[in-house]
Amino acid sequence: MKEQITIKKMKAIKEAVHNNKWDNNQTIAELKELRELVKEQDPDPLVVKSLRLTYEYLEMNGKFNIQFLDDEEDLGMNDFEYLLELIGNAENESNREELREYVEAIKPLLA
Repeated sequence: MKEQITIKKMKAIKEAVHNNKWDNNQTIAELKELRELVKEQDPDPLVVKSLRLTYEYLEMNGKFNIQFLDDEEDLGMNDFEYLLELIGNAENESNREELREYVEAIKPLLA
């Protein structure tokens, strides 16, 4: 994400999740809005798809309970925060690879 408005929106979502002050419906709405911003300003199909699959999963399950981090990884964040970090820094090739893995892993959960 390179555009200031998309960076600002992602930062707000990450802060709410980090501080456990996020509401599922509000977060879904914000992810949808962020997806549209990315489509318009920072077109990146992988980020757009990751955002869509994430809010669809939240809509379907009411929470984000996908085990994304290995148990031994202690990065000071939960799985949802980590995913948002990957999406927010999708220019990094390692992050892109993890996002591709996430997309493939979540697809069957939404079928």
